[in-house]
Amino acid sequence: MKTKGRAIRILVLVFVLLFSLKSLQAKTYPWKIVHPVFDSLAALLDTAANPNQEEQEAILKQLETISLSQNNAVLNIRYRFWNAYLNGDNWNTTQNENAKNNYLLETLSYIDSMNYDYDYARILFLILNSPNNPSDYLSQYQQLNQLIPIFQKYDDILHMGHCYRYLGILFGDLAQFDQAIGYFDKADECYAQISNKEALATNATNRAVLLYYMGEGDSSVQLFKRLLQDTLLRQRPQTMISLYINLSLATVSEQQRRVYEDSAFMLIERYPDVAGPEYRCALLVNIANRYHTSGNTDSAILFYKRALENAEEEHLKNVLIPTLMGLSSCYAQQGNYKDAYENMVRFYNLQEEVRGSSTVGEINRKENSLAINEYQNQLAIQAQKMSLQKRMTALVTVSIALLAIILLVILLYLRQKKKLAETSLQNKELQTQQLQQEVDYQNRELSSNMLILSENRSFLQQVLTQLEKMRSKGDLSNTSESELRKMITSHIQSEDEWDSFKIHFEKVHPGFFNTLKEKHPNLTTNDLKLCAYIRIGLNIKQIAQMTAVLPATIKTNRYLLKKKLQIDEDMSIDDYIASLGQ
Repeated sequence: MKTKGRAIRILVLVFVLLFSLKSLQAKTYPWKIVHPVFDSLAALLDTAANPNQEEQEAILKQLETISLSQNNAVLNIRYRFWNAYLNGDNWNTTQNENAKNNYLLETLSYIDSMNYDYDYARILFLILNSPNNPSDYLSQYQQLNQLIPIFQKYDDILHMGHCYRYLGILFGDLAQFDQAIGYFDKADECYAQISNKEALATNATNRAVLLYYMGEGDSSVQLFKRLLQDTLLRQRPQTMISLYINLSLATVSEQQRRVYEDSAFMLIERYPDVAGPEYRCALLVNIANRYHTSGNTDSAILFYKRALENAEEEHLKNVLIPTLMGLSSCYAQQGNYKDAYENMVRFYNLQEEVRGSSTVGEINRKENSLAINEYQNQLAIQAQKMSLQKRMTALVTVSIALLAIILLVILLYLRQKKKLAETSLQNKELQTQQLQQEVDYQNRELSSNMLILSENRSFLQQVLTQLEKMRSKGDLSNTSESELRKMITSHIQSEDEWDSFKIHFEKVHPGFFNTLKEKHPNLTTNDLKLCAYIRIGLNIKQIAQMTAVLPATIKTNRYLLKKKLQIDEDMSIDDYIASLGQ
């Protein structure tokens, strides 16, 4: 019935999560959705309200079944993660912890970290959280700083806080207390943001331990005491054991220390599976020391032996040293010099071994501390370079933009200038065309007027001829014929026609005669007239008609005029005269 009820509860939760998977993806479930049912089950393990151990095992079994049936690499990786995450307590021994690390490192190697960076971050975080993490301080520092932006990207504030807390512990181990406090402060900000009281309490415990090692015992004790009153922590035996043991180490009062040791011992006896071996051994040694100091050597030896047995089983050399020394002293007080000597020999041998290891460890810590400082300096230099590069890039971008704007303005100006020039040229051409049309019109008008005058003159000449005939026949008296001839001849030979033509011509072609006279001062009036007739476009026949001479005469006159003007053979007299009026 219990199994059936558990299965129904899981099934209901899965259906609820399936219907809200999209909102879950956006808000609280940062894993990329691969398989709705698998991810819904995994979400049960990754939410704040985790199921109990039996339900966890059932969910893990379902995850395994799905990953095997789907033959999907991502699902297989996630199953391996949850298997290591949930079964961590079963790998507490050194051998199993190494196997767990190898298991996780192998899993990490399968991940496509570009497309599944959150999967990569969670598995790497689990490796860093391992007690036997093989990474040195510098590697841990680099990896934790690598994880923070990934968790920030997916709004995983809890794991961001964990990374800051682990960095605080790391710098505490390196005795760089200011940086450690700074990282604990950042962790508190993250935990407070999501109102995670349990994480805040855990971080406060780390802070209290750090204060103790910083020499601020009173502040450490006050913080530990405040944590003892936390309702949430009082429900966690392992945390309470840790608090009592730390208080027993930090408290100056012998009576108060005894109270804390007894409280821790009672919890260890009541919950033997939750206390870590180091805490258990340390507490046994502290109690043994108390009995030893009070002169109760039998009880002291009893607790020393229990501490020795646990320390040898867990290979805790730092616990073995005070245990062997205490046993040797107790045996000596009881007169058992043989056991006292044997324990003293083991004590000295182990002390030399640990001292060498401690020296090497201290050197390694200093080297790692220097390496981290160097790495931080490099990061700072890189940050400065990037900042400078960004500024230079911004400056270059702005300069290019300004240059582009200037070039654009110049281009627009040149284009507008060209357009205006083209418009001006078009206007000038239009004006020239209009002027040319006007000149042509006036030339035609002049030609027309001259032709009319020529026709009138020809008509009058015919009248004279007719008068001559009439006089010879006696139809007209000599006196009348003489008077009429005189009137007609005076009109034919009048210079007013030329003067009138010249005035109109100079209006159309101003400066023509002046230019012609300047270049060719030897020209006669008839030459000037012929040039004017040629300029207005009259042909040989029209000129002959106007001047009452034969066309051959005009042709000869044109030839002679060309000679006078000294015009090249390859240039016509018409083109030359036309060029003078431009």
